[in-house]
Amino acid sequence: MRELELSDGAVTLSPLRPEDAAAHLAGEDEALVRWLSGGPSTPEGVAAYFR
Repeated sequence: MRELELSDGAVTLSPLRPEDAAAHLAGEDEALVRWLSGGPSTPEGVAAYFR
């Protein structure tokens, strides 16, 4: 996949990559688990989803 970033100088958006899994997991809370995923995520599972 080619690298792509969009920026306005203040905010930069880029596609999620497997190495972003830890940051993504840091935002997972009880409500997210209950309503969206049904169980706690793992770093491996998140990385696989991003791939």
